[in-house]
Amino acid sequence: MRKIDFSPKNYEEWLFKGLGLKPGEELTSRILEPIFKLNHAWIDGDETMISVYKFDNRLMVAYSLYYMTMQMPKLWFMIDRNPQMLDDLFNQKESLHIADMGCGPGTYIWALLFYLYAKYPRQLGKISVIKGVDHSNVCITLVRQLFHALVEFFPQFQHIEFQFIEDNWQNQIKEKYDWINFGNTINESDDNSLLWVKEVDAEIVSVIEPGNTKTFQKLLPLRSIFMEMNWHIHFPCPTSHECPMSSNNWCHFHINRFANPLIQRISNKASRLNSRHHFVGYMFSRFSHQHNSDHWRVLSTLKRVKRSGIRFLCNGQSMIEAVVNRKDKTECNKPFFQAQAGDVIHINAKNSDCLIHKQRITKNDAITVLTDTS
Repeated sequence: MRKIDFSPKNYEEWLFKGLGLKPGEELTSRILEPIFKLNHAWIDGDETMISVYKFDNRLMVAYSLYYMTMQMPKLWFMIDRNPQMLDDLFNQKESLHIADMGCGPGTYIWALLFYLYAKYPRQLGKISVIKGVDHSNVCITLVRQLFHALVEFFPQFQHIEFQFIEDNWQNQIKEKYDWINFGNTINESDDNSLLWVKEVDAEIVSVIEPGNTKTFQKLLPLRSIFMEMNWHIHFPCPTSHECPMSSNNWCHFHINRFANPLIQRISNKASRLNSRHHFVGYMFSRFSHQHNSDHWRVLSTLKRVKRSGIRFLCNGQSMIEAVVNRKDKTECNKPFFQAQAGDVIHINAKNSDCLIHKQRITKNDAITVLTDTS
C-alpha cells in the first residue's frame, strides 16, 4: 500500500509542545490508560462515553496524541486522489476561508495545513482564515494550545487568522466558506434531519467518519441531498448517480495506522497490532470534473486466487467484483493489478456487457490508473 504521510519532520516536537507533554510520556499510563478506555468505548458502542469524552481533559490529551495523529491520513488519502479539485479551488480563489465543524483538537485543520505545506507551498498565502468550531471547551483549549505551538514551529502559517469558537457547529454553518470539513461530526450528532445541508454556502465540503456499515448507511441520505442540489462528487464516487450499494453493504477505505512512527511506538506498547484503520469519506464541490462511466474507483485491495486477480470496483452507477483470469493477463490490463485501493482507473472495455454483467476484464481491455500520485 502506498504510504501516505505528510507529517513535517518536527511533527512530534510541535505536538508534544502543544499538549504540554515530554518525550517518553506517550508510553506511560498517563496516555495508555485513556487510550484503552476510549478504544473499549468505541468497540462496545458505549454511547455515554462517546457523548462525554470530549469534555475530559485527560482523555482528550491522549486522543490528540494518538487518535488525532492516526486520523490525519484519512484527509490526505482523499485529497491526494483529487488534485484537480484543489487546482480549481486555487485557480479561482485569491483568499480562502476554511472551516472545520466539530474540530476537536484540530485534527483536520492541521492535516490540511501540513498537506498544503508539503504539496502546495506556493498556495499557502491564499489561506486567509481558518475557523474551528466545537461545543467542547476542552477541545477549544487544546486546539488553541496546538495553534500557539504551530506558529512557533511553522512560521509559514503565521499569516493565517485562526478563529476557535466554542459553539454547536449548526450555529456556524450559514456563513460563507470556501471549504467546510466535517470530521467525526455527523456520526456523533443528534440531528438526523440533515436540513442544515441546504444552508451550506461553500465551494468544497469534505466528510470523514468512522468506517462501519452503520455510519455509511447514515451518510447515504447526506450524499443524496448534495446530488439533488447539483453538487459534484469527487470521492469516492466517480460519477454523480444513485449509490449502487445495497443496504447491508458499505463503501469504505483504510489507511495504514503505522505510517507515523509515533503511532507505531504507542501501538506496540498497547499491543494494538492491526495496521488497518477504516473510514468512510465523501468530497463534494461546486467544480465539475471529467469522470464518466468508464472510470472506476478501486474499492478493495487485490485478491489473488490461483494467479487470477479479483477486486471490487464502482463507477458510481454499478459496483462489480471484477476478475482478471490468469489466462487473460496482458500488458493492457496490467494496471488492474498495480492500482491501489482508492485510485480511479479508466477501463476501455472492448465488451461493456462482459464487464458489467459478467464482471470479467478481458485481455484486450486497456486499463489506465488516473489517480496514481506516487
